[in-house]
Amino acid sequence: GSQMYKDNQEKMQSKTLQETKKVVKAGIESSFKIIDAMVEAGLLFVAEVTVATAEVIEHTHGGDAGAVAKGAGEIVTNAAKAGANLRHVGLTPLAKRAILGTTIDMLGTEEEKKALHEGKSKETDTAR
Repeated sequence: GSQMYKDNQEKMQSKTLQETKKVVKAGIESSFKIIDAMVEAGLLFVAEVTVATAEVIEHTHGGDAGAVAKGAGEIVTNAAKAGANLRHVGLTPLAKRAILGTTIDMLGTEEEKKALHEGKSKETDTAR
């Protein structure tokens, strides 16, 4: 058993594997950036659609109806922003930390693992 562990440790330290680890970690981090960018694009889309809708209503039904539509559009846009902001205080950051933490535990260098575990102990100390 211990020889197999030693052999595995040697394989884990190979240059090719180290480079592969870097690519995997970068891919995971990039996927979170893409998700965040998609949320931002969605918010921009919602804002633009509500403004365009209000302009069409104002053109077809008059100023009062347009003003109501603009107000409703602002409510929709703000609600979408609030929903997106909840991602940053809820499950998404927790999932990010868990995924990145597990990735570092599995693929990280000894320095990265040490930094990760020091950060965890600091979080635990401040939570008490």
